[in-house]
Amino acid sequence: RQEPNDPNAAVKKPEARILDPAGSLEGLEFVKGGPVEFKKGNFYVVEFWATWCAPCRVSIPHLTKVQKTFKDKKVTVIGISNETREKVEPFVKEKAETMDYVVAIDPERKIGEKYMTAYKQNGIPTAFIVDKELRVVWVGHPMADLDTVLEKVIEGKFDAKAYAEARKRREEMDKKAMAAFRAYFAALEKADGVKEASEQGTIILENGSDQVLNAFAWRVLTEVEAGKQDYPLALKAATKADDLTEGKNAAIVDTFALALFKNGKVREAIQAQEAALKLAAGDEAMEAEFKSRLEEFKKAQPKP
Repeated sequence: RQEPNDPNAAVKKPEARILDPAGSLEGLEFVKGGPVEFKKGNFYVVEFWATWCAPCRVSIPHLTKVQKTFKDKKVTVIGISNETREKVEPFVKEKAETMDYVVAIDPERKIGEKYMTAYKQNGIPTAFIVDKELRVVWVGHPMADLDTVLEKVIEGKFDAKAYAEARKRREEMDKKAMAAFRAYFAALEKADGVKEASEQGTIILENGSDQVLNAFAWRVLTEVEAGKQDYPLALKAATKADDLTEGKNAAIVDTFALALFKNGKVREAIQAQEAALKLAAGDEAMEAEFKSRLEEFKKAQPKP
């Protein structure tokens, strides 16, 4: 599990904005497919990932589906890792047709600076949509609404300016949520901090993105010492995160299942965990973890 992205933690570099020209791909070393050079009139999905990243592995089949779906509409999907060729090449070969799009490595991290750093993105996987005018028009998790947005971009129906304004508001909300996130767990370290923590929890619920809410819920469920775990609050956070991602994010559904279980909703937890397991298909490590948790839930199921 990863901590949520902290908007205040990004390295201070020139900030890029939605509708800015997409950074050049010069310097990439191509492992599968390619080489790729941006050409006006075409569309691109530039995604950053790593072999060690469990959510990245889960998103790989989805990116393959995106490439196949939009191939005839001049869309090229490019997955970029800053790992070595020795790490990436065997991984890509093992994935074979399940990773059926262009894959490259960014050995000097120059491309990462133009995208991840410039757009203040600290977590992976993260995808960028580049439109036919070679502008970055969307940034987000590849398992979010990438498909829907990409289709609108291709059809010329995506309002990038409105999206940019909404994204700015989202960043401000994330700042509030992250400040409350830190304050919540700091308050629990105090002998009389439960009330203060509860107040910060409300701020997190009101302002947190799906990633912040998921990370918060998971930490409450798994790391807070006995007697201070607010399981109902964790369930509220996990439920909202699951709603925001429409039940399509394996890690978030897994957190939601655990929150249900910790709140005594065993049957619902089993159903959610089975859904998480389906979403994790193709990632052996994640599948093993989710299966183990599913068995735990089933053992606790009340007998008829």
